[in-house]
Amino acid sequence: DLTVTRNTIKLLGDRVSNGVHEANLQFRVDNRGNDAADASSYKVVVRNPFDGNREIVVAAGDIPAIGQGSTKTITALNVTDVLQESYPELMGRGLQFEVIVDSDNIIVESNEDNNAASRVFNIPHLDPDLTVTRNTIKLLGDRVSNGVHEANLQFRVDNRGND
Repeated sequence: DLTVTRNTIKLLGDRVSNGVHEANLQFRVDNRGNDAADASSYKVVVRNPFDGNREIVVAAGDIPAIGQGSTKTITALNVTDVLQESYPELMGRGLQFEVIVDSDNIIVESNEDNNAASRVFNIPHLDPDLTVTRNTIKLLGDRVSNGVHEANLQFRVDNRGND
């Protein structure tokens, strides 16, 4: 009987680096059954609140065989990549990440109702924040030539946002 519980789901490495949100999802799979469980699979999904809660698969992988009364800790890598690339409107929200173990339903279990658990994590919105500071503005080549005033304006633009 493979189980996953809400309190074992963690978002790791939750940070923005070079305009990319980086995060891995870690969870624990317990075998509470009276026999060893063969290798199986998992998937991590996010429900799209703008599309009838349609399931967006953000990670999937293998769960190794787990002995009776044993546990395995699984880390799903880069769980926000799909969201950033295909669903940017979901960034900046609290999203429900659902972990489903034995997602292909190949393990015969005494209780199939404890194969999924979910947890909400706030995912940052990636926004640029362009700024120009007064001390970086310079007037260059300020001159009059053939009755025309010529000048170039030089300034520095900084992106203080996270994208």
